[in-house]
Amino acid sequence: MNEVNGIRDLGVNVIIFTVNNNKNKIVDPSWDKEIFNVFNYLSLDVIRAHIFHILKRPYKYIQLILQCNKMGGWQVFWKAIYYSYIARIHNIQHIHAHFAWDAADMAMMMSTISGISFSFTAHQSDIHRDPIRLKEKIDKAKYVLTCTNGNRDYLSAKYGNKNKIYAIYHGVDRDMFSVNMNADSKDIDIISVGRLIKVKGFDYLIEACARLKLSGLLNKCVIVGDGEEMNNLSGLVKQYGLEDKIELKGAVPYKEIIILYQRAKIFALTATVIDGAPHGIPNVIAEGMAMGLPVIAFDVPHINELIENGINGILVPDKNIDELVKSIKELLNNNEERKRLGSKAINKVSKCFDLKEQNRKILDLFNQSFIR
Repeated sequence: MNEVNGIRDLGVNVIIFTVNNNKNKIVDPSWDKEIFNVFNYLSLDVIRAHIFHILKRPYKYIQLILQCNKMGGWQVFWKAIYYSYIARIHNIQHIHAHFAWDAADMAMMMSTISGISFSFTAHQSDIHRDPIRLKEKIDKAKYVLTCTNGNRDYLSAKYGNKNKIYAIYHGVDRDMFSVNMNADSKDIDIISVGRLIKVKGFDYLIEACARLKLSGLLNKCVIVGDGEEMNNLSGLVKQYGLEDKIELKGAVPYKEIIILYQRAKIFALTATVIDGAPHGIPNVIAEGMAMGLPVIAFDVPHINELIENGINGILVPDKNIDELVKSIKELLNNNEERKRLGSKAINKVSKCFDLKEQNRKILDLFNQSFIR
C-alpha cells in the first residue's frame, strides 16, 4: 500500500483491481472510488464485459478459458475479463500485480485479452512455488520487480530475461520513521517486530533473553506482532520465568510502533532459515535502522544487502544463540557503539531504502510502459 500510495503521489492515476473478495482489506478511505471488485459474478456489468470480449476477441477468450485451470482458476478468469472491460473504459495503459501468483495470473489474463502491457512484483514467498507458471509470466511480462539483488540474480539465472528483471527495495517512509535522539527515554533494552511465525525465530530471542537475565543485563524486551506462534512463545516466556522481562504486545498500530522504537536501545530480529527456505529483507529492520537503532540479526540470505556487519549493524551466525547473547551484551554495555551503528544505519536507509526514491524507480519503469 505504501508503494501504491507513493506512485499516486507522484502523479499517476491509479485504479485498484482486487483479487480477493474482502471488502475490509483496503483500509485507506481515500481509495473508495478507485477500487473495483466482483461480489456478484452474474451481475449485468460482469456478463456485459464477457459478451463484449467474446465478440471482440473470441480467439483470445477461448484461449484463456483453456488456460484458466492452471492460471488461477475460474474466479480469477471471470474477474480478469470484467476488469479488462473496466480498464478499457478508463484508458488504463499498464497493469501491475503486486504478487507473482493469482494477482500476476489475473494481470497476464487481462493483458492477453486487452493487449495492455503488464508487470508484476515477485516477493520472496512467490519465487520458489511453481517454476512452470512463473517462467511463462516472466516471459510475457513487460518487466518484473523483486525486492533483493539476490532474488534478481536467482530469477535471471533460472529463467533468463535478465534485462527485464529489476531489484527495487521495499522502501521506508522516512518522514514517518525518523530518529529520536533523546537517549534518556530509552527504557526498552530490546525491541523486535514481526509476524509470530516459526521462521521469524522469536524462540531464539526469548532464549537469549533468558541468558541475559541470568547475567543481570536485561530490564525489558518488547516483541510486537501477532500470529500462530503466540501461544508457544507465551509458554516459553513462562517456562524461562521472563514474565517481568518480556512483553508480547501483539499487533499494534504504526504510530505506537514508532513510539516503541523511540524508547528502545537495540532492535533485534532473529529470523532464521528453516528447510532451506530463503529470506527477503524484513522491512521492520529498515524501519528500526531509520529510527537510528543499532540492529542485530541472524546472517540469513539477502539480509546483508541491508545490514553490513560491523558497519551499520551486527550479523551473527544463523541460530547461534551464544553469539547473539554476546553481541547484545556488548551493545547494551556500550552506548557510544550503539550511537555509531545507529548513525550509520540511518545513512544506509537514506541512501538505499528511502520509500520516495524507490517509488521514483518504479515510476521510471511505468513510464517506459506508458510510451507505446
